[in-house]
Amino acid sequence: MAVKRDFSIRVAVGSQHCRRSPIWKIFSTCDEVYALHRTMARIEMISFHSSRICRRAFADKRHLRPIERWTRAETPSAGQMKAVAVLTIFFPEGHLSPDLLTTSKRVIWLDVPSLGAVRIVQVLFSHETQANVLGLIEEAGQRLVFHHRLPNGEGVVIRSGTNPWEQADVIVPASHGTTEDIIFPATYQLGTARPVQLTIYARSDELRCFELTSFRVPAGEARRRFPQADTLSRDEILQRGTGS
Repeated sequence: MAVKRDFSIRVAVGSQHCRRSPIWKIFSTCDEVYALHRTMARIEMISFHSSRICRRAFADKRHLRPIERWTRAETPSAGQMKAVAVLTIFFPEGHLSPDLLTTSKRVIWLDVPSLGAVRIVQVLFSHETQANVLGLIEEAGQRLVFHHRLPNGEGVVIRSGTNPWEQADVIVPASHGTTEDIIFPATYQLGTARPVQLTIYARSDELRCFELTSFRVPAGEARRRFPQADTLSRDEILQRGTGS
């Protein structure tokens, strides 16, 4: 039986007709692995190359405009019972929204975390067998979402689990000629539409992505509605996320 050379999956938290997270597409071409997602109405591509060079860029039919470039750690050799994480995505329960885009294509829908918790999805590279990877992940109380062996022998592993999560309400005041504030409440409020989605990035050994949802209000109203909220400027949005 021939081994499938490439893979393509979509992963999200929640369900198509209820509260949900943004959908991430993760796929491969030969030995190269890519992740596509939407943030602030833009589509981004994160690439993990066999050379260990990683890139984050806006996806565009004409070109890929690089935002960030780094070198990931080397994949541990077989027998060490280890893997290297390259991408960790955080989906806080309070930021799941029924107002986000969905698709009719097949999606691996992961369970919603408990109230106030976060669902974590992590992409790793490993040389271990799928059986060994499964054993390690289940021993940690997590779920093996997907495993695929690339032509070069490296295994792509996607695992998921939940953790406690603490985050304050956040507001972005109107500025730079805009006339609306943006509110990122820490908890979901029934009946409040949250159609604006933003990914905040951080990078240590791997790229970390925090998926947040929000809504817009007239300038000055955000502070009135959330007087104790933390403030994030639009310049910080540009530095830590994407969009304008």
